[in-house]
Amino acid sequence: MLTANGTSNSADSEPNLTFDGTTLGLTGALSIGGAPNSNKYTFTIVPSTSLITSNQTGFGEQIKIGSTVGTTVGKCYYFDITGGNTWYQTDASAASSSKGLLGINTGSNSYLIRGYFRDDSYSFTVGGIIYLSITTGNLTQTQPSGTGEIVRVVGFALTSTIYFFDPSQDWIELA
Repeated sequence: MLTANGTSNSADSEPNLTFDGTTLGLTGALSIGGAPNSNKYTFTIVPSTSLITSNQTGFGEQIKIGSTVGTTVGKCYYFDITGGNTWYQTDASAASSSKGLLGINTGSNSYLIRGYFRDDSYSFTVGGIIYLSITTGNLTQTQPSGTGEIVRVVGFALTSTIYFFDPSQDWIELA
């Protein structure tokens, strides 16, 4: 596909952008709302989880909003509008830190809100459900069971270290 800026008599070849008359194809990342690395919303298209070859990496829908109290890549955070639009690490021991918008920190105040992530510190059972953990910022395949703890499904294990992060909008506080 050829692109032009509209002000000169030239065009650039875009090998990662294709159009067959019906379908627009893109290989790589799509940035909405600004230039790459300064945008507010990024969606990266990768055809296979086998392309996630490095620990603490992933792809999918990411956002950059608010500020963060500490930034630990790979940890799960919740977005707290009452706390000044700030991201804090989750903790299934309390409803206040287990509900609302969740994201996996990917660095530089960026959060994966839906997509795939690799974390070599986990040893998940493939195909199993993943929950918020009572250990701050962690995920687990053990469903919380204590009084006052929150049960919230956040994803599914694709391999022992790669999971699909897609937090449920529903959660249960155990009595």
